Amino acid sequence: FTMPGTGFDPASYGDNCPGATIANDYNGLSTLAGETFPVGVTTVVWTVTDAAGNTTSCTIDITITDDEDPEIDCSVVGDVVVDIDGTVSQGNATLVSSGPCGVTLSYVAPVGTDNCPGQQTFLSGGLGAGPNYYNYGGVYTESYTVIDASGNTASCSFTITVEDQVPPVITCPVDITV
Repeated sequence: FTMPGTGFDPASYGDNCPGATIANDYNGLSTLAGETFPVGVTTVVWTVTDAAGNTTSCTIDITITDDEDPEIDCSVVGDVVVDIDGTVSQGNATLVSSGPCGVTLSYVAPVGTDNCPGQQTFLSGGLGAGPNYYNYGGVYTESYTVIDASGNTASCSFTITVEDQVPPVITCPVDITV
């Protein structure tokens, strides 16, 4: 948080004689205007010094909270569909290989953002960016969560659908009469 004005400065200060000065221990100046404060509690000590060197101090606690959730967008990958011919027809995934029972895919995992530094994005469900193996006929859900330094979270998810290439087969016995 950046202080736009003088709202964190003392309302007044003075002495019975002229020449009193004020400074704080955060930036050493007579104002906090324009200063940036981190999330959490910052204690600032204000000290008034008169012309004779006498001092008086007071403290204020400046509490900055982060109530804004981080953001994450899974549309960068989108819902992925692997068609029956083994090609990725939808979504942003790369076909690494295909075999008789499934495909190996990879994708670039979504990354969360926040208004404050320190956010972390993690896989909260699914197999991850890979490369990973997906069976034909399967529908898989990939979920990602971002958490910021204040514990605020956001999540998103997308599906990977791998269409089945080959129908099952069956060989029936010949008709019998008993």
